[in-house]
Amino acid sequence: MSFKNAAFFLKYLLLYISILMNAYAVEMKSGVDEKGITHVRVWGLAQGPGNTSSERAEWRVLKAFEKQYPNIRLHNAAGLNLPGVGNENDVGPLLAISGGIAPDILYVNFRKSASYIDNEFLYPLDKYITEFAKNNGEESVRHLIHPALEKVVRRLGPVEGQKEKKTWMIPADPLVMTMIYRKDLFARSGLDPNEAPKNWVEMYEVCEKVVEAEPSNYGVFATARDGTSWNFMPYLSSSGTQVLEEDEEGQWKASFAKEEAVAALEFYAKLHAGLRKDGKTRGFASSNKSHLNEGKVAIAMTYLGGDEMAKVDTSGAQWGFAPVPEGPSGISSAEINARMWGIFRGQKDKRVRDAAFQWLAFRKSREAVKIRVDTFIEANEISAINPNLLDRLGSEYEKYNVFINQDLKKLYKNLIESANPEPYGTNCDLVYDYLDKPVQRAILWAREGNLESKSPEVIKSTLLSFLREGQKDLEREMLDELPIEERKQRRIVATIVTLLLFSLFIFTFYRVFKILSPQSMKGRAWSFKKYWQAYCLLLPAVLIVALWQYYPLLRGSLMAFQNYKIAIPIIEWVGFDNFADVLYDGNFWHSIWLTFYYSFLVILLTWLPPLFLAVMLDEIPRLSVFFRVLYYLPALISGLVVIFLWKQFFDPSPQGLFNQIFAFMGGSQQFWFEDPHLAMLCLILPLAWASLGPGCLIYLAALKGVAPDLYEAAEIDGANYWQKIRHVVIPKLWPLLIITLIGQVILSFNAAENVLAMTGGGPNGATNVTGLLIFKKAFVYTDFGPATAMAWIMSLFLIGFTIYQLKILSRLEFKTTGDD
Repeated sequence: MSFKNAAFFLKYLLLYISILMNAYAVEMKSGVDEKGITHVRVWGLAQGPGNTSSERAEWRVLKAFEKQYPNIRLHNAAGLNLPGVGNENDVGPLLAISGGIAPDILYVNFRKSASYIDNEFLYPLDKYITEFAKNNGEESVRHLIHPALEKVVRRLGPVEGQKEKKTWMIPADPLVMTMIYRKDLFARSGLDPNEAPKNWVEMYEVCEKVVEAEPSNYGVFATARDGTSWNFMPYLSSSGTQVLEEDEEGQWKASFAKEEAVAALEFYAKLHAGLRKDGKTRGFASSNKSHLNEGKVAIAMTYLGGDEMAKVDTSGAQWGFAPVPEGPSGISSAEINARMWGIFRGQKDKRVRDAAFQWLAFRKSREAVKIRVDTFIEANEISAINPNLLDRLGSEYEKYNVFINQDLKKLYKNLIESANPEPYGTNCDLVYDYLDKPVQRAILWAREGNLESKSPEVIKSTLLSFLREGQKDLEREMLDELPIEERKQRRIVATIVTLLLFSLFIFTFYRVFKILSPQSMKGRAWSFKKYWQAYCLLLPAVLIVALWQYYPLLRGSLMAFQNYKIAIPIIEWVGFDNFADVLYDGNFWHSIWLTFYYSFLVILLTWLPPLFLAVMLDEIPRLSVFFRVLYYLPALISGLVVIFLWKQFFDPSPQGLFNQIFAFMGGSQQFWFEDPHLAMLCLILPLAWASLGPGCLIYLAALKGVAPDLYEAAEIDGANYWQKIRHVVIPKLWPLLIITLIGQVILSFNAAENVLAMTGGGPNGATNVTGLLIFKKAFVYTDFGPATAMAWIMSLFLIGFTIYQLKILSRLEFKTTGDD
């Protein structure tokens, strides 16, 4: 090895070692090091003093903990934010668990808590709490776990194969649903800034006046895409209806398909689709949170309490606070929630678990409360803290009560006492997925003008049918209320279908082997002795393919017959139940149909259009290079930039670019990604725009291989322009066209990233293609068995395309341009 080569090798070896060291530093593992320091990975740990008083307070609490416990070192664990699926805290911990990098302290959402408990992700905390009460007094437990949240954090869960009532999580301060409103917008609209709307009628009048005074403003913040039912919940509760109710035996039952709920659904649909006084524009609600932050939205329903107090001006100068407006029956119902943290049961080191609880307890201690309050006092933002924190600090801090909004403090206390918790039972992490369907159907139906044109009886019956269909789906698919006989029948059908499926895969493997085996090699021996050097060269590649392709395939085959749980090493075989659930899952078959539709649109807009563009570029006498560069430029833009650029174009508000163009041309307002009829097309257009140039250049290069003599012969025979394309260009490029077509089909069937980034599968599941559904099923809901079964069934649709593609490739002979 020469000195130059040695230096080159050493340089990259040092670079590789540096990368490994940096990776280790970023993703510190849990455990106790040689110095006796216990390392704990915490979800969402403060990373610095931040820019707000709330962030500085959390940082100071962390530093105080490290000072008090020098033998414990906390490290941050973070995750992904998936649009349409959930925010970082909702989805991130589950993705981390799925990836085998679960933090020691998990963030737990109310509605996902049952999944965390049932999947045995959480370690029971009762022994820790008993010891904590012994050392600090029984009163300390009340501060550790707020009484209003006790029934959520303490409930039945699996412990060593038995169901026991345990405490699984430590909650932060309660959050309670409150109506906030902008006093300045009220004043500019001629409304009393100190008088909040008390019921739905007054609220709708406020929305009309705010929009009439300034059309670019909005009456209320409420989403109309996936997750919209979370915003619908306050209205549903104020109608006297709950999504789910828990019976005496602890079983959860769907309960929202009631006549009382129809009024809430109609009112929510009117907020999104009510006709403004101009007679053309619809809706008083904005789904864009930036509008709320910019002061363009008059009313919003939000949680208050804990750190949420610091996100709005609680002094009463800018924002007003009031209970959720009353429904027709005079009910004003608030929802209580809280951030919660638990210890990951997969952490087997008791020392790490002990240190984790020390941190959870310290965050709720009087010392931590004092640090938070002092931080806000130093910043002259005492009004932004939770008003109940001062009460805990005693007489020393009574003087600061004058800076607290006493009306807000009283409201907060009253709402907590009467609030209902967000649904938190088994499979409740799916509750908004199923409630979204009737809510979004109602909004779409209202946008078609039906609330103005239909009779009250028709409106009531239609909306009630939406609710009943949604509840039926929820009961069948989420709560799994399936008769035993039907379950047996499904297993028989699933067994037959699955056996046929795997038989087809074996036949496919045989066909692929036959296609790729050269005729000249059939019947000949492997000749290991003669070609041992070649086999040695192939061995690493074979091992890599086996490890990363065939082992996951085999492992996935087994997982499809298991009730696979990440945190539990016990394998529970369920036979063909996963395939039975998938085969009878309407959402899965709808996603298959959407995948075919997506594939059709991709082919329509990205297969032949680049060919025609290439033909035109091949014909133009001048500026050919300029047009090639122009068409190729979109491909140089980052995929995320393209996505966010087009999302701005498709803004559904009247101020959106495309809506302004439509309005200029005399067209009506379109809702783009919020319209199930348009969402898929809007999803494909950015892809077509970005891929048109590269496809064009590929076809343009292939056109150079078409001999000019063929064009001349066609002209002599009297062929016109289109006949030359049909009889000369297409036959010559047919193999390339077919390969491109099959590749587009296969890629579109596996498409999930673009859909996830653009729509998250919405609206109302209109873009929830199979690839995205499988991703959600596996990594968001941790149902790996059904997700794997879905993947197997979906691959059935690609078998024929794969064989046909291999057949064509095996017969092709590639030549350079100009070769005979």
